Amino acid sequence: MRAIEGAAIGSGRVSGETLMERAGAGVVDAIRAWPEFADGGRVLVLCGPGNNGGDGYVVARLLAEDGWQVSVAGVGSVDGMPPDAALNRRRWQALGRVHDLNDGLPEGPDPDVIVDALFGTGLARGIEGTLARRLAEAESLALASGAHRVAVDLPSGIDTDTGRILGAALPAHSTVTFHARKPAHVMRPDLCGTVSVVDIGL
Repeated sequence: MRAIEGAAIGSGRVSGETLMERAGAGVVDAIRAWPEFADGGRVLVLCGPGNNGGDGYVVARLLAEDGWQVSVAGVGSVDGMPPDAALNRRRWQALGRVHDLNDGLPEGPDPDVIVDALFGTGLARGIEGTLARRLAEAESLALASGAHRVAVDLPSGIDTDTGRILGAALPAHSTVTFHARKPAHVMRPDLCGTVSVVDIGL
């Protein structure tokens, strides 16, 4: 997938910014397709420090523009993010704040949907410490409130190629991935839930 994306961007046919916008829009379309959310709702978007987080900031912005009540909790600073992800974080910050996930989950009404855009297919090391606790808290919140958990590309904490849990993971009811399924989607249906594939023009 990295090679395919790199070739597409390198050829000049598409930009990383455009791919990120398409990915976020694909997740939003999947959420809008659920009948119970046809009229909007409350969503908590968890955003990581990389491009998966950038997809999450696109999701947050598009849902807010669609009338949803959106809370965002992020990891890391905008200065340390890849350029396209940083751009979309700034776009979100023009609409709302980014709660520091290290400080806990945002307070407020229970969400109807939790979007997991923390760590996608690029995760190479285990999730531990504070972030592992936040994943557990997000799962407990979803279980208590009945919130639907949707993962962007892959539930956080899963090795893309083996399906192995890297320290801690946040199981999803549904996963929206891009271009093609990855091995973990097939190996771990217990963690990925229903997997849908979005064409982002690769």
